[in-house]
Amino acid sequence: MKKKLLGALCVSMAIAMTVPLTACGNKNTGSGPWWSTTGELNKDGDNVVFDDVSIRLTTIVGGADKTAFQLIINQFNAEYRNKINVNVTNVGEGDFETTVTRQITQGANTAPDLIMTHQRSMKSFLNYKVIQPYDLAMEETGVKIDLSAFAEGVNQYSNVGTEYQFGVPVDAAGMVVYYNADLLAQYSDKVPETRTELMSVCNAYKTATGKMPISWETAGDFFCKYLMPTAVLQNGGYLYKEDLYADWYDNQTQRGIYKDAILSVQEFLDKGYAELGKEEMSGASKFLNNDAVFYVSMPWYRTDIIKNYAKQNNIADSEAEDKIGGASVSGWFAMSNETSDNAKKIYGDSHMFAMTKKVKDINQKAAVCEFVKWFTQKADVGAKWAEAGHVTLSNTIANSDEYKNNKCVNTFINNWYPHLDAFTPMGVTPYYMDVSKNLSALLSEAIINGNPESFEGLIKAKQNALNSQIDMLNMS
Repeated sequence: MKKKLLGALCVSMAIAMTVPLTACGNKNTGSGPWWSTTGELNKDGDNVVFDDVSIRLTTIVGGADKTAFQLIINQFNAEYRNKINVNVTNVGEGDFETTVTRQITQGANTAPDLIMTHQRSMKSFLNYKVIQPYDLAMEETGVKIDLSAFAEGVNQYSNVGTEYQFGVPVDAAGMVVYYNADLLAQYSDKVPETRTELMSVCNAYKTATGKMPISWETAGDFFCKYLMPTAVLQNGGYLYKEDLYADWYDNQTQRGIYKDAILSVQEFLDKGYAELGKEEMSGASKFLNNDAVFYVSMPWYRTDIIKNYAKQNNIADSEAEDKIGGASVSGWFAMSNETSDNAKKIYGDSHMFAMTKKVKDINQKAAVCEFVKWFTQKADVGAKWAEAGHVTLSNTIANSDEYKNNKCVNTFINNWYPHLDAFTPMGVTPYYMDVSKNLSALLSEAIINGNPESFEGLIKAKQNALNSQIDMLNMS
């Protein structure tokens, strides 16, 4: 067995060994393989009393949504003034795992108590033993978060393959579609929901105008990173096996699925419905000039797209909002069974809150749980975060009238992700970066080559490259 897989098994066994302690009714076990609890809980009857508790939060959020996130934190700090105060540090995606792990393991004063990370990084943080489970903390503090009340597509990975829940899902974001409502209305009386319906609109628009109906950025980082996994999932495939290796070529069924995934993108190019070579955001120009029906991009560009459309067309922002709608890539790449559950799947990232092992004082554990509960259960918070491009994964927020009545949620969020339980992140693998890079390279090289006869060879090459990289990592 490979070294890292052995290590992961040992971690899982160590965690499992703590279960009987809780089952025997030990009220303040608080102990685990690497976490502990100290102090006495400050309570008034059944209520926890928070007295100026400080929480260091390190978040991976650092792009266009950074300001929106800080405003939400400011709101929490105002509501909990003199009770709980959250201090935020932003660390870039490329350095996040390394920086956070080093700070915690070295006991740095700047080490976070709470992290907001991508779901895909949870396995690495668990392997490095720097996070601790929420369910034990909630049992000790009495501050309850309904850990089952989240979209299943992401929440199934919150336990990171263990007995306990180490993560609390926050949101999801993947590729989305913006559409020109006036143009679409000329060729269809509805927003396409299947590949067949989409192709029909594209053909009608292309035939009538000679223009490409879809604008997207195949040369952009996000295009291949998100669309290749989405195309694979919609055709019934998986990204890696249970042993974490890939069999994209060796498994004949998967080979056919991966080929279909590439062909699903290639067909848009061959029919002249979309083109190659646009860098990120450069493809927006055709859409802004009313020369494309659909624009495939990322959700956090929503505000920029609306403002730029308004400026380009000399109209008010409010009018631009009525002329641009949100649609989903759900079903876009399903080549055979376009009404199946698989066809609904969208691949993307999900943020999760994880409590670090640095948190030992029971009052601080209670404060962390209180903040996470607040962020994932308050409707107005969910709506504000949605306006920054992130769909909530909390059923509590999603089912609230305040969230559902929000204009951004109505026009974009709910239409971008109509099947939240089918939203699929990377899952539980420490090799997520290698999987992503090889999938991206596979799609990029295949559509640039453009010859379907070469696709199987490329699939084999990228499968073997990924598995070789995993072997090298296991030897290190």
